[in-house]
Amino acid sequence: MLAKLLKYEFKATARWFIPIYAALILFALISRVLLHNDPFVLKEASSFLQIAVFLSMFIYVFLFIGIMVVTLVVMIQRFYKSLLGDEGYLMFTLPVQTWKHLVNKLLIAILWNLLSAAIGMVSIMLLVPAQELKELGSLLMYIKEYLGTMGYFSIPLLFLASIVFSIVQMYTAIALGHLFRKHKLLASFGMYIGINTVSQIVFILIILFFQYYLTSLSGPVPSLHPSHINMLILVTGIILAVLTAVCFIVTNIILKRRLNLE
Repeated sequence: MLAKLLKYEFKATARWFIPIYAALILFALISRVLLHNDPFVLKEASSFLQIAVFLSMFIYVFLFIGIMVVTLVVMIQRFYKSLLGDEGYLMFTLPVQTWKHLVNKLLIAILWNLLSAAIGMVSIMLLVPAQELKELGSLLMYIKEYLGTMGYFSIPLLFLASIVFSIVQMYTAIALGHLFRKHKLLASFGMYIGINTVSQIVFILIILFFQYYLTSLSGPVPSLHPSHINMLILVTGIILAVLTAVCFIVTNIILKRRLNLE
């Protein structure tokens, strides 16, 4: 049943993302052709070409920002409408456990977040001159220098963990806000601020403890080694996983025991 839910959710959300992804790549290619990868072309170009380049880049930036907005809005809208709105009556009559509904929304939201980030990076790479893309290799070398080979794994995992937590904390805030009889959206926003504040305090305490730990090892001016940074990334990832689990459990309990669709 979870597979069927995933298939339905993917189809319901793909109609928002596929067209805007295609449009972003299209205008990235158009802008690349118009610019010719040469900064001097635009100065000597005709007024018509300058206007074309400006419009193409304007639409590209608009679409780039639009992808981020659409990803956020669709993620929130699908959770609220499908589980807490009118569709909730139908969804919760299905022979599916509550946590599977959450996993369904979460996995699809993760998918579109990752795809949006990937498509955004591809579009930027299409605009960047070929010679500047070579600097990407330098970036990979810096990662290896400061984090070692583990950095190639720890950074993507931390990025994924942060995405998952950001999604789940939104779900929790919406679910908590739905417990209020009035001003549910405003209450959800307040809950999100509260959850986000608590998480930020936790991360600040982690950084302070990490700094104190390095100071105790290396003296007043701590020296950062790849093992230290990887340790910080690992601890941060564990904390994110714990916070994600707590938020997921709270949201599941609310949807299972305190759900009110009136």
